[in-house]
Amino acid sequence: MRYKKTLIIYFVFLSITLIIMASIGGAMVIKYSLGNTMFSQMVTLMLYMTGFSIFSGFLVGYVLVPLLLLVHKKLIGRKMVFFFEEKPASNRLKDYLIKGLYPTFIILNFCIILSKNELLQDLLLVDTVAPGIDAIIDTFMALFPFATLAVTAIFSPVWFLLDAEIMYSNIGRATTKPTKVKSVGEWYMDLLKGYAGISVIMAYVQLYIDLVTGFKITPGYETAQIALLIMFPAMPALFLYLYVPLFILLDLTFQSRRKYVRRIAKKLGITEVKEIYFK
Repeated sequence: MRYKKTLIIYFVFLSITLIIMASIGGAMVIKYSLGNTMFSQMVTLMLYMTGFSIFSGFLVGYVLVPLLLLVHKKLIGRKMVFFFEEKPASNRLKDYLIKGLYPTFIILNFCIILSKNELLQDLLLVDTVAPGIDAIIDTFMALFPFATLAVTAIFSPVWFLLDAEIMYSNIGRATTKPTKVKSVGEWYMDLLKGYAGISVIMAYVQLYIDLVTGFKITPGYETAQIALLIMFPAMPALFLYLYVPLFILLDLTFQSRRKYVRRIAKKLGITEVKEIYFK
C-alpha cells in the first residue's frame, strides 16, 4: 500500500492522544464540543482540524492560486522571464510533510497570541473554567480548528504553485544584478517562513513553562495528567500528522492540480518549458 507507513504513524499518534484524553476524564470545557467529556472534546478538535484543513488546503487553493500567480507576475516579477520547469519525480508526500511544518508553527503562534484574550475565553469556554493558566490553555486548544482553517488557506495556493513548478528569472534581461532563478511558489513560501521562526518556539516553551508551574493534580488522575504534561511538547508533531489526510489528497491530485495551475499560467503568457542545470 502506497501510504501504509504514513497512515500507521498517523493512527498511532491519534490513538495515543485519544487514549490519554480518555484516561484523564473530566468534563468538556469548550462550548462547541460535540460531547460533554474531555474525550469527546478532543475528538471534536481532531475532526474539525482535519475537516477544516482539507477544505481550506484543497478547495481554497483552487480559488486563490490564480490571484497569487497574477500578483507575482504583474508586480513582483514584472521584469522577469517566466517559464515551466520539468524536474524528476520525488517523494511528494514526504515533501508535503516537511512543508507542513511551517503552517504548524504559525498555527501554534496564532493560538498562543490569542489565547490570553478574555473576550475569546468567554466566547469559547464554559463558565466553569477557572481564570488564569487554565483558561489560557483551554482557549489555546479551542482555537486550533479556526487557526487551522485560516493558516491552511494561506498556504494552500502556495503548495499549488510549488507543485506547478512555475519559475521566474532575470536571464536574458538587461540587468547588472546577479543571475536569479526561483520558483514562484518558493518566493511566497520564503515570505511565510518569516512568521514561523524561533520566536514561535520560544513562545511555545514559555506557554509550557506556565502550564507546568500552574498545574494542579486531580486525585485519581495523576498518571494521566503527568502523561499529558509529557505529551504537550509533542503537540506540533500531532498537528503535523493531522495534515496527513490533506497531504494524501494533494498527492493523489498532483497531476490534475498541476495542469490546472499551468492552464492559468498559459493564459498569463507563460508558455516556455525549460530544464535548469547548475554548474
